[in-house]
Amino acid sequence: MRADFWGSDSGSSDDAVAAADPEDLKKVLRMQREVEASAGGQLTGIEISAYQRVCPAVADVRAVWYRSAMLQLLAGPLNLLSRRQREGEFDDAVFSVAATLSMKCMQIGVVQDELPLDVGEFVREIENAAREKSLGERLDIRGWRA
Repeated sequence: MRADFWGSDSGSSDDAVAAADPEDLKKVLRMQREVEASAGGQLTGIEISAYQRVCPAVADVRAVWYRSAMLQLLAGPLNLLSRRQREGEFDDAVFSVAATLSMKCMQIGVVQDELPLDVGEFVREIENAAREKSLGERLDIRGWRA
């Protein structure tokens, strides 16, 4: 069996995708928008080296890319995140959850019957994180710390 996208020969789709830094997800999505804009809105391919340039050396760039791709899928074609976008930018809660939520590695050439993450849990976790952030901000405004 040849090595897959994830760099292993196992071919297992049960492997978990590594967690990522929410800030890395933000940088990657920003870079992708800039590339798309410079290409006049045309779909483009972006080399892995471009992702490596925007992420710190310690980042698992494949995991950052994969998590950003899932985020774009949920926001775009599935339209599940419109409540958590302002002027095209996601709330911090979205990045926080997308960076750490359990996801499985999908293998190249393997037909998938479902997404590699629990979409219901993803949306619930975003709502919970947004609610906690809102409560923390209200407490901070009153001079209390959460």
